[in-house]
Amino acid sequence: MIVDAASTQILARELMAFYADPQLQLPEPGLTFRDYVLAEQRLRSDRRYEQALGYWREKVATLAPAPDLPLVCQPESISQPHFTRRDRELSVQQWSRLKELARQFAVTPSVMLLTAFSEVLALWSRQTRFT
Repeated sequence: MIVDAASTQILARELMAFYADPQLQLPEPGLTFRDYVLAEQRLRSDRRYEQALGYWREKVATLAPAPDLPLVCQPESISQPHFTRRDRELSVQQWSRLKELARQFAVTPSVMLLTAFSEVLALWSRQTRFT
């Protein structure tokens, strides 16, 4: 099963509701998968869809490449990938300060953090433009 972030939240809420009340009856969904498939078919047959698709096919050729970051070894030489997840938590005070700074710049905290991430990538990258 593949879901997006919003659907994951819905599924988690419903799962927790079922744990709390195993007899719970959820309402019938307003749409079926068939409805989705038919709507997508209509969308794909629309002239505007074709125009948008053409635009992005041309645009993708002009996009900057991925950041060229320093590597310990060439990725193709790795037979068994190993990943390490690193995370940090902000204190309540730090989070409040970040939200206040974001508000001053009229952006969301998420935009502020993504901008910081892109600045770190730029610092380590071998090129100034990247996607």
